[in-house]
Amino acid sequence: MGATSRIFIAAPLDDACRAALERLDRWLDHLPTHRSVPTAQRHLTVAFIGAISEAETQAVIEALGEPCRWSWPEEATLTPLMAIPSLRRPRVLAAGLDDPGNLSRLMEDTARAVAEAAPTESILRGLDRPALPHITVARVRGSRPPRPISLDTAPRPDGVLKLTCLNVVRSTLTPRGPDYCTLASIPIQCNLQP
Repeated sequence: MGATSRIFIAAPLDDACRAALERLDRWLDHLPTHRSVPTAQRHLTVAFIGAISEAETQAVIEALGEPCRWSWPEEATLTPLMAIPSLRRPRVLAAGLDDPGNLSRLMEDTARAVAEAAPTESILRGLDRPALPHITVARVRGSRPPRPISLDTAPRPDGVLKLTCLNVVRSTLTPRGPDYCTLASIPIQCNLQP
């Protein structure tokens, strides 16, 4: 079976944010039900697109110019760990991001722009859901349904995500896990008056 490649839009983590999240790793390593996402692969997923052609990928890159042109927060504060979709079925553990509305709007505007360039099922389905800004730090091990979890003893991440750009990333799934390749990086205009 060959490798499968998928495209997504991500805000990369700066070194300080990455270090703040690494402080969670010792706690995460003691969870038998979840495995940590490698530090180098952590990011804020802004929009997941899925498998698309090279021409559609180029159209997505061009479409990102519009949402990146507007005024966005320069940074977002990390908030306590959350379980997605719930503590009873925690498939993903993630650090939340304080969102006074602008970060969610950036995610929603990006999804709309991408949907016009590459209307995949994944991106169209996402248009009907409110944005939930978060950085995935662990995923459930294997394919079994996850057991309920308590996050009461989880350390609180102390840091911020500095928003500087959106990356178009190709994720190639391999037996070792995903390999990421940044195809393009589009600067975000921060703290500008519209």
